[in-house]
Amino acid sequence: MEVHRVFVPRAEHSWIVIRPDCRRRRSEGAKDTRLERLDGKAWEDDGNRGTDDDSDGVPRFEEDGNVGVAIRTIHELRQAGAESRFKDEVEDLLDRVGKPTAHNVTRRSGLMELAEKMRDKLFCTKFISSGLDQRLFLHLGQEQDVISGFILVSLLVPVLEAGITPIFVTQLRRQGITRLLIRLISVDDSILAISKARKNNMSKVAQAMLMEQHETFLQLRVWGDLRPQEISPRTASLRCLELMVRQSREAGDTGDIIS
Repeated sequence: MEVHRVFVPRAEHSWIVIRPDCRRRRSEGAKDTRLERLDGKAWEDDGNRGTDDDSDGVPRFEEDGNVGVAIRTIHELRQAGAESRFKDEVEDLLDRVGKPTAHNVTRRSGLMELAEKMRDKLFCTKFISSGLDQRLFLHLGQEQDVISGFILVSLLVPVLEAGITPIFVTQLRRQGITRLLIRLISVDDSILAISKARKNNMSKVAQAMLMEQHETFLQLRVWGDLRPQEISPRTASLRCLELMVRQSREAGDTGDIIS
């Protein structure tokens, strides 16, 4: 397409582009020429100002078939950008969570921040559908820290309860969920009492975040009429074990979870 750039003296000087292939809807016999400024705004020539057939005095132009495609492309780009930012954010958080180590303050902090975000249903759905939950539940059997283990179980229980996760019980077993549950079953103290113990070196802020996660855990439907006042690592692990057994039986697996 041939495009001519000319300078037209006006009150507001600006370069314009004459595009012969673009027509403005005008009365019969009007010239099929559209004047367009480089900044994307349309200009009429002086001789025809105000002669457009639109009642509001604003020129109307014939829609190009490519406009719809352009809008869809912009929408797709924005959606892809949002998904990319989401993954970058979660990847950064999972990097902080890292692998299990004894009394790892950074891991605890990362897990509690992730737990806070997982309270948002949209975030939780995107997290699971992206397959990032599989990375979170890696190396479960290596977890030695009771507090981190409790947070992991508190995140795993609603995922198992929903029944829509790509994580299968067999995958959890390969990651050592059995060893983690056995370790937690031996701890009968409330997680809130454990968080206050000096040996666990938890700040007031960290304790408050853990308390919020504890309250969120208490509100889950999995407790039914047997909702406890406070949750211990033992209580949490037994509830997790129950859900794992239920899913295994529904899938036709009659093998032992803990042997």
